Amino acid sequence: MGASSGLDKLNCIAIVDTSIILLISLKEASLDDLINLIPSCNIAILTPILDELKAIASKNDTKKSYIAKWALQNLLKFFNIIEITVNKQQDVDDIIIEFVDSIKNIKKTLIVTADLELKKKALERGINVIWYRKERKGFEILINEL
Repeated sequence: MGASSGLDKLNCIAIVDTSIILLISLKEASLDDLINLIPSCNIAILTPILDELKAIASKNDTKKSYIAKWALQNLLKFFNIIEITVNKQQDVDDIIIEFVDSIKNIKKTLIVTADLELKKKALERGINVIWYRKERKGFEILINEL
């Protein structure tokens, strides 16, 4: 099977949330491990996640702000950015769930997160999850069989 470019690559999209980007930036999670786990998927972030990182980075002189700045400068080149328009008051986790839910019947989709609440919401909606387990220092695929 030949690979194609862009978001149509093998019909699979893995949406990464802010928690994973920060963990990769801290070198607690490995981007290479994630890529090797799902080599047939495009790894992407939604523009609201980008906005959330920018907001964290703008909070001066905190460890988290430095980590977010580093991520914005060094990690974005490894992700596809999916531009979506949303209500600014909407929770980013809900935006991720709604986006993936809206395309899961068209494309194979995954949410990559270390956020327990986002994991629970996704699985309740029948969305596949790649969960980063801090205590095991690794990713775990949670396929929803609903």
